[in-house]
Amino acid sequence: MVNLARTITTLGKNPLWVFAWGIFTMCVGYLANHEYTAPERAAYFRRKTTELSKLADEFHRADQMVGVWRKALQDLAQSSEVYDKSLTVEALSSDRIAETTQKTIDEFVDQRHKLDTPLAMINSLSFEAASLQGLQAKLVQDLETADQIAETRVQFLQIMQKDLGKAAELVPTIKSNITEIRRVRETSVRETVADSILERARAEFNDTLAEARAQEKMFHMRSRAAVGAWIYIGAFIGGLGGWAYRLRHSHRTRSLHRL
Repeated sequence: MVNLARTITTLGKNPLWVFAWGIFTMCVGYLANHEYTAPERAAYFRRKTTELSKLADEFHRADQMVGVWRKALQDLAQSSEVYDKSLTVEALSSDRIAETTQKTIDEFVDQRHKLDTPLAMINSLSFEAASLQGLQAKLVQDLETADQIAETRVQFLQIMQKDLGKAAELVPTIKSNITEIRRVRETSVRETVADSILERARAEFNDTLAEARAQEKMFHMRSRAAVGAWIYIGAFIGGLGGWAYRLRHSHRTRSLHRL
């Protein structure tokens, strides 16, 4: 048998084997670390998958919420145009005022009923992001304000049906309603704010996705390096075994020659 101490001493005198042994120990250490941190990497990717799914779902719900809000306000804007025309002098003195007024009332009542669906839909959503929670509250407030304004206008039109003179006296007050004007202006700039918040949510998702992809790329690189380390270890052990076999065979040959 080959003497282990002699073998180590012999290998130690060969710089190539010393270098190869150093690479071998580095590969063993790398593989040990790779296997030890594997559960941590798996847990990281599970967390990122969950986080990405949550961000994607929240963005989809927020985008849907803003779309419903926009559609509801567009429908109300059409009714408002008809209403504004009913406040002109010509409309108030028209022979067909009863017919046009009732038509406007019916349209506003119908729009108020239609607000039930978007309000219920937006209120039913849930968000974890504080910015989306704030946006949700503001959109609900906008629709509730629109509903209150529609209710006020229906009441005015009903007064106009009963007492045209009293309705005419109320027109300046309605048109100069500061609270209503302020709420309408706030709603008019909400779309820009909503787009900005949606863009931030989209950017957060993209940043998280980019981070996860970078980590995944690094993981694949480490995995390929681990395969290379296993190949090197196998080659090193094979080379060491071959060298030991040759050394043993050489000793046997010299012993036979001596005999």
